Amino acid sequence: MPLFGSTPWPTFVDQPIAHQASASAVLQNSFEQALIAIGVHLALATILTGRERLLIPVLVALHVVGRIAFRLGYPAGAGARAFGMSMTYYPILLSTCLAGVLVIVRV
Repeated sequence: MPLFGSTPWPTFVDQPIAHQASASAVLQNSFEQALIAIGVHLALATILTGRERLLIPVLVALHVVGRIAFRLGYPAGAGARAFGMSMTYYPILLSTCLAGVLVIVRV
């Protein structure tokens, strides 16, 4: 009887490892999205003036709601987490485009 590779791990070991991998993937993705969002929000904070800056808290709220939806939908698969991913991705994309247009127009 070989010592290695002959018996699979018991199921009680697989579940914590799968849960840890899932939590790690959510954390990694959230960190990446937050890093990009912070950069875009800082760019907008330097370009926007007066009442236009009210857009930044709205973007942050969308990001938080999107990350919560992403985390809650993660165990159910890609379709379930798509709403949360779009709630963070599209505001960042549109904010980046807005910042680029405003730099061209205002500078």
